[in-house]
Amino acid sequence: MTEDEVRQHLAYAGPITELQVPMNADQNRIAGYAFVRYTTGDGTQSCLQWDRTMYAGREFRVERAKNQAPPLAIMDRPAC
Repeated sequence: MTEDEVRQHLAYAGPITELQVPMNADQNRIAGYAFVRYTTGDGTQSCLQWDRTMYAGREFRVERAKNQAPPLAIMDRPAC
């Protein structure tokens, strides 16, 4: 499977703003997961409906990204 094939499949849910498909450096192939951002909430909701379906012979898992702390530079810190 190529990054273009992943993009093409995920684009069925809606227009994509950003797609990251990490590679397994040892085997020079896709690591088996991706990060996708859609231009609309509708695209996100459509993609979430694919959770636990089959794609390319494998179970397709879809989750919302976990919230991350903001960068340290903009976090509230007590004055020293």
